[in-house]
Amino acid sequence: MYIAPSYKVVIPILSLFGALSILAFQHIENSSEPIPVAPQNNPVVLELFTSQSCPTCENADIIVNTIKDYENVIVLSYHIDYWNQLGWIDTFSDANHTNYQRKYERRFDRNSYAPQMVVNGKSEFDGTNIRLLNGSLKKQSTTEKLLTPKIYREENKSVSVYYDFFTEKKYDKAYALLIMDSCDVAIDNGPNIGKMMTNTNIVINRVPLQLDNSKGNYTFKLPPNLKETDQFKVAIILQDNNLNMVGAAVSKMQ
Repeated sequence: MYIAPSYKVVIPILSLFGALSILAFQHIENSSEPIPVAPQNNPVVLELFTSQSCPTCENADIIVNTIKDYENVIVLSYHIDYWNQLGWIDTFSDANHTNYQRKYERRFDRNSYAPQMVVNGKSEFDGTNIRLLNGSLKKQSTTEKLLTPKIYREENKSVSVYYDFFTEKKYDKAYALLIMDSCDVAIDNGPNIGKMMTNTNIVINRVPLQLDNSKGNYTFKLPPNLKETDQFKVAIILQDNNLNMVGAAVSKMQ
């Protein structure tokens, strides 16, 4: 009978600690859940281009719903309209959102797609890629934190925002965005038929602001058929001509 010789395996302690450290790092990088944003004073602006008709967009919507209340994270969900041809018209789709995404085509030298996540206007990736999202949340943001805008809501008719986006940094464009906190939508047709989809931080309207005065106000008309529980907030963003986020802030909910 042949008996295989026994061997003693010796692993240096330092090597073991090194291996464990690498595994721990990889665990964070490859986590199946979004990690907390790195401690910082500057906001991280996450723009998600999504659609209720897109088969893979639901996962991206779930991810942003998880992180939308992270400190210093501003999530903006733009519902594009080029998926509407598949049998279901996205209730929040807007051709203006599609046109805005196309500007990123030139920036990133690639075609538009959904779900697409854009970070501070500087990088993009598949909105379902948690590994790349976590990597972005760990980086220090250079987007300046602007003064928090104040909003006043008149029942279900309008939301008025009062803002001051003064900064010493150079910017080329300023916008105010009306954002709906969350909405559950029953999908009756198309690729996601039969699903109840939760959309989060939905951009309802995006308007340019005058640049000759950083202080001002704007009144948004609210969409019809609102529920009493629907809540809104307003974000102010500054961008340069390359779409980089120069400054950003978001109001409290009303």
